Formats: sequence, C-alpha cells, structure tokens
Amino acid sequence: MKTDIICSITPLGNVGNQIIQMMVAKTLEKYSGKIFFYNHLCPDFGYEFNSNMHEELLNSEDSLILRDNEIKNIHEIADKIKNNGVNNIVLDGYFQHYSFLLDRDHYKNSFDILGIDNDLHIADNEILINIRAGEICNGIWAYPLVPISFYKYLVERTGYHPVFMGQIDESYYVKKLKINFPYARFVSSGGALRDMVRLRAASRICIAISTFSWVNAWLSEALEIYYPILGLLHPNVMNGYARCDVNLLPVNDSRYKYYLFPIIKGEKEDRYFHRIKKIHPLFKEVPQDFARFLSKNKSLVERKKNVHYENVDEDWYISQYILSAWEISEGFYVDAQHHYNEIGKMRGYEPYKKVAIDHYDNIYTKISKFNHVTQSSVCESSHGLNVDDDAKNALSQAEYRDYAFHTNFEKNPWWIVQFEEEINLRALAIYNRCDDLHCSYRIFPLSVEISTDGDNFIEIAKIQENSENVSILRTSGLFFIDFKEAHKAKFLRLIIYKQHEALHLRKIDIYV
Repeated sequence: MKTDIICSITPLGNVGNQIIQMMVAKTLEKYSGKIFFYNHLCPDFGYEFNSNMHEELLNSEDSLILRDNEIKNIHEIADKIKNNGVNNIVLDGYFQHYSFLLDRDHYKNSFDILGIDNDLHIADNEILINIRAGEICNGIWAYPLVPISFYKYLVERTGYHPVFMGQIDESYYVKKLKINFPYARFVSSGGALRDMVRLRAASRICIAISTFSWVNAWLSEALEIYYPILGLLHPNVMNGYARCDVNLLPVNDSRYKYYLFPIIKGEKEDRYFHRIKKIHPLFKEVPQDFARFLSKNKSLVERKKNVHYENVDEDWYISQYILSAWEISEGFYVDAQHHYNEIGKMRGYEPYKKVAIDHYDNIYTKISKFNHVTQSSVCESSHGLNVDDDAKNALSQAEYRDYAFHTNFEKNPWWIVQFEEEINLRALAIYNRCDDLHCSYRIFPLSVEISTDGDNFIEIAKIQENSENVSILRTSGLFFIDFKEAHKAKFLRLIIYKQHEALHLRKIDIYV
C-alpha cells in the first residue's frame, strides 16, 4: 500500500501509553484523509521502531513536530497535515486527551490480541478490580494508591464479589487488601498481553490509576466501568497544576460510573495511609454531567490575570487544609496557590508551614562573597543571559517568585560555586521553587557534592522525595541541611543525576 506520510512516534512509558499515542496518530490519519506509515515501538501489535529514522525526522526542518500542550484542536492539526504538504510527522509526547480519540470501535482491529486466550472467568456476580501497586507504593505524585475503603464501599454498594487482578505483590498495601477482603479472589499479573485479555473480557471493571488499565477498559465490551477520579485520572491534577495536558475522562460513555476524590498526591504507602485517615469524606459518587464539567478544566472562580499571587507550598497546603483539596478537586479553584489567594487567606490559612531557621544565623555565618558561580546550561526560561549571569542569582538577596536560575533540560544538570578560599561547610539552605507542584518535584533526587580541587567531588547529602534523613528539614519549599560536622570545601555542586531533567531553585544560602 502506498503511504503519503511517515508518522514517527517517540516511545514513552509503558504499553498503555504507547497504545494511546498510536490511537491519536490514527485519529490524525482518519481526519487528514492521508495514509500513514508508522514508526512506533509497539511490536505486539505489528509496529516496529527504527530509532535512527526517528532521530533523523525529529531533527529535520521538514517534519511537523507535535508535542504535549501544542495540540488544542485535533481537527486543526489534521487540516494542516491535509492542506500544507506535510510529508513527515513526529508525535513527541503522550497526547493523553480523550477529545483526541475517535469512537473506540475505530481502534479495535489495530489492537487485537491474537493467540492468547482469556484464563480469568469473571462471573455475573463478580467485578474485576485492577490493582496497581509495585513501584507506586514508594510514592509517585500522579499515581496515588486507590484507598481500600473505596473498594469496600464499591463492593457493599454493588453487591458484586471482588476479583483483584494485577500487581498482587508483597507490599503493605496488598497485604491490607487481603486482610480486608479475606474471601476475595486475588490473581497476579500474567504479563501485559495476558492482563489486556483479562480486562477486555470482563463485564464489570474498576480501573486502576494507570493508562494501561484505562485504555484496556475503554477498549473492552464491559457493561460497567468504575472510574476513580484521582491522580492521573483527574484532569485538575494534571492540568490545574500545569504539569501536562492530560484529560482522560470519557464523558460521553454511559458505561462509566464516576467517583471523585480530593486532590491527593502519591507517596510512600505508610505515609499515604496516615494522610488519608484524616480525610472525611474520602470520595463521593458524581454524575456524568459533573465529570463533563471537570473535563472542561475551567475553574468556577476565575484566576485573575496581572495580579500578584503569593507563593504556596502546594503539597503542605492541600494536606493541611482538606477542604482546599476538595474545592480544588471539585473545580472551584485551579490549584493551591489560586485557592489560598482567593479564599484561603480570608479563612486564616497559612500558605506554608512556618518554621523559623533564623536562629542558625546566631550559630553559623552565612557566606556573602564567592569567587565564581556557574551552571551547566541556560534556556529560554533562564533569567540570566549566560550560565554565570543566571547561576549567581541563586546567591543574591533578590526574592524570586518562581526560580532564580534555570538550566536547560539535559543529562545531569548542575549548579556550582567556587569559594574565595577553602571553607568549613556547616549548613546549607536550598529554597526549591514552590509555585508549581510538578516543577517542584524535578529537584528529586538532588545530590550535594563538595570538592577541594574542582575535579573530584564527593556526595555529602542527597535530597529525595521520601528521604528518611532527619537532618533535612523541609518546609515552604525549603530544604535546610545541618551537617553537624564541618566539611572542608573549595567547591560546592548541586546536581541531579537524571537522563533528562532541568535544575531550577529560588535561592541558596551557604553557612560556615
């Protein structure tokens, strides 16, 4: 078959993400009237990926590069492909937006699973509950564990017998599930393809906070699909917090039953259980019209333009003031900063946990003179014109609302200061950006390293999301590290060891 356009897709995430990427590409193919040749990492469904071809197209001026947040109207993109002589397309993003999809019947033949029979029979009086545990038990912000009390309510309300299927591991979460449902069936994952077959064959499904679970339930012939509007599956979490344009609410599908949760971030399972104990109510059933309102992602209270909003520690604020977590989830406000400045301040809420560290000024001395400050790169978001100009902002007395410096997205971004002479480093105050919850999590894990010669560095501390290091005090976006004992240093380096990340901080204070 003759093809009109090469469509290359950046492989991101697991097979659930990749299927959604492919479905969006097929939407563009349908609307544009063109025939696509696909370069995509989806071998289970007959698609192969050539990385050299992908890189070539990604760097070609002749390619139409599409990224998350750049597609607002998929019909406009399809018209551009149809009428502007486009020969190559690169989908360089997740594109997890329900409005980008056609009717599910359009995709079924593309993602048929051949040669694998369903080994899990779900009786008429049973419901298949897909479980995501595994790595999210250690805490991933967009993937909170679904509270066990929700499953208890669902079973009591429907009268169905639960069949838990998926990541049935030895985690504390799964052990508590088994204690609360001693007579339920627990079925471990049979691998991606086997689990797809199981999900698509079930008549009643409760999905996990997972694109894998979402896409296979949606493609299924299920009569009822129970949808927890939580974490990744909540458009206010993914859009209101300016993380990325994700909106998977299937608002025109009568099979779905929606249950709304407050804004809750994923965190290590013991802390998560402790946090949700304080939340009452923890969830509520909402009608399809309400889900349709949430999918529009427009807050009832307008966020004022050209008005200075005070910074807020998003994580602390929504956990401290449960009503705010509900009101943001229900669509009254965009995020915690919007909530605090519009109503929280009037209620007497605090924008962040206030812990005084001024007494350290009486114990240690804050350095004010430096030999040289620089960083690994700059980008269009940087305040400075070059690496030295941008990096020195972190040590100035200026107050930045968002960040003082900003590297590019790159491998192992770093910031470094050279002192005038060798110092005895005793404490460090690192002010993370707290204007955006997603951006604030880029800091993890941040390595604090020192050197006496500028070539050989050793790590003396690491700031991690779930750090158990009690010497690290975190409050209002501040990480204060009291080393207790002095470290001799001529250079101090902050570095994030990741393949693709940016480093940006509001302020850095160094104590001797």
